[in-house]
Formats: sequence, C-alpha cells, structure tokens
Amino acid sequence: MRYIIFVVLIIPSLLNAANTIIDKERASLKLLGEMRVIIVDDAEDGCWTNLSYIKELAEENLAKAGARVVTEHNNKIPWAKDGRSAYTIRVSAVRAETGQCFGDIQIFTTALDYGKGNGALYGKMVYDAYESFAFDTDNLDHFVIVNVKTNIDQWAAQ
Repeated sequence: MRYIIFVVLIIPSLLNAANTIIDKERASLKLLGEMRVIIVDDAEDGCWTNLSYIKELAEENLAKAGARVVTEHNNKIPWAKDGRSAYTIRVSAVRAETGQCFGDIQIFTTALDYGKGNGALYGKMVYDAYESFAFDTDNLDHFVIVNVKTNIDQWAAQ
C-alpha cells in the first residue's frame, strides 16, 4: 500500500516539471534579487533528518556562488514582488516494509515576477528546477547533501 501512495506523490511532480517554464535569461544567481532558502519536509518515518544542516549548507553555497541570500525576512510569503526569490528544497519519501527509504528530491527557485516578454503578465516564475530520485536502507540525508551541492554547482557554472 505504501508503494501506491509514493507513486501518487511522485507522478504529479513529474507532470508539473514537464510544464515548467524556466526563464534562463534571468536565471543567474547574481541577477536574481534576495533569495531565501525554504525547506519542505514531505518525508516520513525518519527518511530525511538533516533539515537544519541542509538549509545552512544551501545558504552558504548559494552565497559563495553569488546569490544574495537572506535569512531574516519581513514577509511570510516564500517569494515577494520586491525582487525576492525562494530556493526551495523539497523531499518526499516513505519507508517501505523492507526498511528502505524511497524518495524524490526536488530543488527549485521561484519568484513572483512579470512573465517573459509580457510586462502585463504577473505570476509565479521558475528560474531553476532540479529533481532526483533516491533510495537507501537508512535515510536520504546523504543524497540530499549531494543533490543540493550538485544543483548549486551546476547553476553557478552557467
């Protein structure tokens, strides 16, 4: 039964990723406004345990790559009209009856902004999207570390 629930969680994310518009022209870490790191924990049964460390790791690596990372903010919205963006790390994982954790690691950067080529169109813009699948007998902590570092390194190299 857990396998069915896991598949249902993964399929919508794949469908959304296929329809994602990535604005590569403005996707530079140096061009985007203030960026804050957001953690979304959709993992169950101890499949992801290093959330605080991952947030700090992402903030540090984004800053080294040229992003203007903020840890304090005056709004409760993950992104804002005033040039702020959100670097979101989301892990969805479940533990199978065999004891292994199976999961999906999604990393995406978004902001509310004007759409490409249309100053009148305002909505959620996606500047970067990254997804990976993983499984392990203990948890996905190591995989999340590797994926966050890989994502930031690839993005910074553009």
